Amino acid sequence: MPHRSDKVAAQLHEELSAILRTLADPRLAQASIVEVDLSPDLQNAKIRVSTLGGDAEHKAMIEALQRARGHVRHELAQRLRNNLRRVPELRFIDDRNTEYAVHIGALIETIKEGEHEG
Repeated sequence: MPHRSDKVAAQLHEELSAILRTLADPRLAQASIVEVDLSPDLQNAKIRVSTLGGDAEHKAMIEALQRARGHVRHELAQRLRNNLRRVPELRFIDDRNTEYAVHIGALIETIKEGEHEG
């Protein structure tokens, strides 16, 4: 049976994804929530976020999320008012695991193509 923090993290993930789509900041157009890691006491949430692009785009995305943090917490409070007494503190973290996985996949494909030619 999942713990309450797991259930709340899943709900936060869903709501944060929806909120992200409503924000007008162009730096967040390609941003997506990868994972929500919630503390057992439900007071703090690490939100791993990914985006397409290079270092500049990743940095701009995190800056935009930090600026919008108050608005995002307010929206979460409105959406989760029946489920949570207090909305956790949000900490946005740049997650490049997806980007790395795509890079590794491309390398593997290059190796496979080289084997077929040789």
